[in-house]
Amino acid sequence: MKAILRQAPRAQRWTAVCSSLALFGLNVWGGGGCARNLVTHRPSVKLISEKTEIHIGQQVKEEIVKEYSVFKSSDVQTYVEAVTRKITEASDRPRLTYHVTILDTEVVNAFAAPGGFLFVTRGLLAVIADEAEFAAVLAHEVGHVAAWHGISMLERQMGLAFLVALGTITVGTTLGGAAAEMVAQASSTLASLYALGYSREYELQADEAGLRYTLRAGYDPEAMVTFLQRLKRLEEEESIPAERVELFYRTHPPTKQRIRLAKRWLAKTDLRSAPLAYHADQYLAMRKKLPTGEPPERGRVEGRRYMNPVYGLKLEVPPHWTLDNSRVRSLVGFVSPDQQARGELQRQPLEKEMTPLEFGQSVEKQWGVPKPAGKQVSYPAGPAFLDRVSGGRVQRRILCVVRGKVGYVLLCEAPVETFLKYLVEFEQIMRSFQFVSPEKPTLTP
Repeated sequence: MKAILRQAPRAQRWTAVCSSLALFGLNVWGGGGCARNLVTHRPSVKLISEKTEIHIGQQVKEEIVKEYSVFKSSDVQTYVEAVTRKITEASDRPRLTYHVTILDTEVVNAFAAPGGFLFVTRGLLAVIADEAEFAAVLAHEVGHVAAWHGISMLERQMGLAFLVALGTITVGTTLGGAAAEMVAQASSTLASLYALGYSREYELQADEAGLRYTLRAGYDPEAMVTFLQRLKRLEEEESIPAERVELFYRTHPPTKQRIRLAKRWLAKTDLRSAPLAYHADQYLAMRKKLPTGEPPERGRVEGRRYMNPVYGLKLEVPPHWTLDNSRVRSLVGFVSPDQQARGELQRQPLEKEMTPLEFGQSVEKQWGVPKPAGKQVSYPAGPAFLDRVSGGRVQRRILCVVRGKVGYVLLCEAPVETFLKYLVEFEQIMRSFQFVSPEKPTLTP
C-alpha cells in the first residue's frame, strides 16, 4: 500500500488517504474529514473540527500574551480591527470570527494561530507606511489561517495519530479531562513553534493568498512588495536595529524570492480596472498614537551582549546565537543558530530574603520538579544554585542567583538527545552572566 501511495500522483495519494480514514469513521468522529484546501484547492484531510481549531487558537493566544504584553489603545485597536475585517471578509474563510491582538514590543513581527487568532507587534505598525501595506501583511497571516497551516504544522510536530485522536476525543465534548489535556498540549506546542516559523512552502502559499485577499479588499497588492523592499532597506541602512527585524526574516523565506514571486503574480493579474486604495493619511494618523522606545527596565541588546543598566547586569551569548528582549516573562531570551537550543533570564522579586539554595528549590517546586537535587556553586554572578533537570523530550540546565530581595533564574534547554552538544555553550552563557553597577532609570514619556 505504501509503495502504491508513493508512486501515485499527489491528488490520488490524498484520495487514498481520505478513503482509508473514512473506513475508521473519521468524517463522523473528527467533524472534519476530506476536503479541498481553501487556498491551494488541493485535496486535504481536515483532521479536527473548526470548533477544536478555535479552542487550540484561543489557548495559543493565552500562551502568547503570557510571553508578550498587550498594547492597549482603544483608538489603535479599533483602526486595526477595521482593516482586519476588510481583509477577512475578502478571504477564503470569511465566516470565521477573527481576533487581532497588538503585542507591546518594538520587535517587527506578525503571525497567526489556528482558528482566526492574529498577532501584530507595535514595532511592525511603526515601520509600515500606509494602510495598503498593513492590509497586505494581515492578508498574508489570514492566508495561513485559511490554509490550515497551523494545524498542518502541529501534525508534522506531533504526528498524524495525535491529530486523529484529538479529532476523535474533542467532538461533542466540553473539553474536559483528556480532551482538555490534548488541546493544551497542542496549544503549548504551537506557541513554542512560532519562533521557528512556518515552512517555506507554507509562507509562499500565504504570500499568494495574501496578494489575492489584498486585491479583493480594494488595496493595491503591490504594497506587499514595497513593504518587504523598504523593511530590508531600513535594516541595511541600520535605521532599525538588526535584532528588531531579525526574527521577521528568520521566520520567512528569503526576501528576494518572495519579491520575485509576488512580482510574477502581479504581472499576470489585471489591475487596470481595480479600485486600489492606500489610505496613507489615515494610517499615519493612527501611527502617531504609538509610543516609541522600550521601557529602560527591558534592557538593550548590543550584538551578542544583553545589557540592563537599570538592574545592573549583563549577559553574553556565543557567536551566531540570537538575543531577544521583547518578551514580558523574561528579561532576555536567546536561541542557537540551528534553533534547537534556547534559554532565558528571568527576574523574580522575593517576598523575603532567601539563600540561592532556598530560591533554587522553590523555583523547581514551582515547575513541578519532584525531587530537587541541585547543588550550591560559585559563579561570576556570585553564590548560586545549579541543577540539571529532564522533562519529557527536553533537558534543562538551571542557574539561580539571589541579589537582595530579587531572584534571577538563568535557564538553558535543548532536546535530551542533543543536550551534551550545547553544554559548553550553556556554560559560557552562564559564566557571562554578571552584575555591574546599576544606573538610575530614566522614565520614558
